[in-house]
Amino acid sequence: MNRAPLIYFRNQRIYQTRSLMKNNEVLSFSSVAISFFIHSTEDESRVVAGICEALRLDRSELLEQKLTGYHGNEIISLNAHLTGDRANVVAFHLLSSLESNGRSRLKDDLESHVDEHDSFFIRIDKEGVGTNGSLLLGEEEAIRIKLKPKHRSISRAQMLEIYRNCLLDASEKKVHTD
Repeated sequence: MNRAPLIYFRNQRIYQTRSLMKNNEVLSFSSVAISFFIHSTEDESRVVAGICEALRLDRSELLEQKLTGYHGNEIISLNAHLTGDRANVVAFHLLSSLESNGRSRLKDDLESHVDEHDSFFIRIDKEGVGTNGSLLLGEEEAIRIKLKPKHRSISRAQMLEIYRNCLLDASEKKVHTD
């Protein structure tokens, strides 16, 4: 099988070899957007602490907005918008912490997780965060994450291949941090 060159993490940044990127550009993320809700029936401090630990967020990076549900119940909306090096640190940690079954599901259905601007969308199960160190994919009541690439100077097919190889390399433990 002729795979694209190995994607690897170095100094908390995601790099791709020259053959897939134009002008030897570094594949990194310009931003990471994270959002989730906490309902009045949930222990806010426990949920937020677990999510911050699992995603390596600082509580101060989360913006809080109090909302009222249809039945008058309190809902808290929490959002983080990370840029620069923080975006790359969180993206690196997220991709390397995904549970192997979830990585396989993402690889198999990658087209539906990448939009027309090559942003990569992942939903993490809020209830499973912090239980065993691995992040599980989720749908309902999920933590919604958008990874926006810094450069889009390659074709969509190549970008999908880069994401696919990144997920594969994370599962094969070919991801390094130096």
